[in-house]
Amino acid sequence: MNLVALLIAPAVIKFSYGADRSVGMRVLIAVLALLVIVVAVYVSKRRGIAVEDGDNSEPKPKSAGAAVVS
Repeated sequence: MNLVALLIAPAVIKFSYGADRSVGMRVLIAVLALLVIVVAVYVSKRRGIAVEDGDNSEPKPKSAGAAVVS
């Protein structure tokens, strides 16, 4: 979230002071930034989490019959 603020801050400051002062542009920039954040959170929540144990010391059986222990 801080990175988004750093990227948006120069545009907001530009349209806050001086001859380029525009409330409409500041509101548009804020709405677009909010939309980007909402979409990013939505996409990240939809992705599945895959956790895999990289250290498999036991070999997996090749067939169901090989796994039977008598």
